[in-house]
Amino acid sequence: MILTNPDDLELWMRNAEWSEHQTVTIGAIAPTAGYDCGPAWFEGVMAYIERNITLVNEQMHTRFAKVRYVEPQGTYIAWLDFSPLGIRDPANYFFKNDNVSLTDRLECSQERARLLPYELRHALPATGRLLRTHGRRT
Repeated sequence: MILTNPDDLELWMRNAEWSEHQTVTIGAIAPTAGYDCGPAWFEGVMAYIERNITLVNEQMHTRFAKVRYVEPQGTYIAWLDFSPLGIRDPANYFFKNDNVSLTDRLECSQERARLLPYELRHALPATGRLLRTHGRRT
């Protein structure tokens, strides 16, 4: 969970303790919001994810052209291949160098062992920060 400001952190600490002990925590909260708020909520979420996808697509085709990139297809997960840059273990590399924890590619599948899943549902400021940080390294 990436919290981008003190107010969100305070709210999380006060109300979401149970969420830290569950699998796919936000996945449990999102359907509730969807049922409570209906189509307007869904359209807002989709617009937010589409903004992230547009931003990452632009960046991957310009600043990160050396990184092999598989655009999201029917989901918010893109696949990144850092092997052209000599980075064989991207989850470990970015954790050690940028203190960013990413999904270990081996947890996804052996077939995609060289690829790193990148979820484009994160808060836009966090996505921008990650792109700026990683952009200095590529």
